[in-house]
Amino acid sequence: MADTTTATPEALGLRVKAERKRLSLTQLSLCEATRVSHGTLSMYESGQRYPSLEFLLKFETLGADLGFVLHGTYAETPDAALERQHREQRLVALCAEETVVINQLLTLTDKLKRLRAEIGTLQVKLRAER
Repeated sequence: MADTTTATPEALGLRVKAERKRLSLTQLSLCEATRVSHGTLSMYESGQRYPSLEFLLKFETLGADLGFVLHGTYAETPDAALERQHREQRLVALCAEETVVINQLLTLTDKLKRLRAEIGTLQVKLRAER
């Protein structure tokens, strides 16, 4: 088996195939999206030919991690990227919830100020009546 940490055609081919599978792309769908023939993609994936720059750039637009394809290491693991995305979504949801809670607190604070003012007015009236 080829060393997957090098930039040999075999190693690049294994990583192209691994990224295609990670993205749940068939060979046919990748061929259509990158406008390469099935034979060309087969040569890339089998290590018989280096992938073209045009292919790699189009592959990247589909979600491929070119750092992994070219160097064998992900800039961010797919699981970490998914977890980061989920954290960001939760944060946005929390921010929306916090905004609602803050608005409710401001409303309650205003009501409390009005009630204190009314209590003060009633206390003055009671003292005056005595």
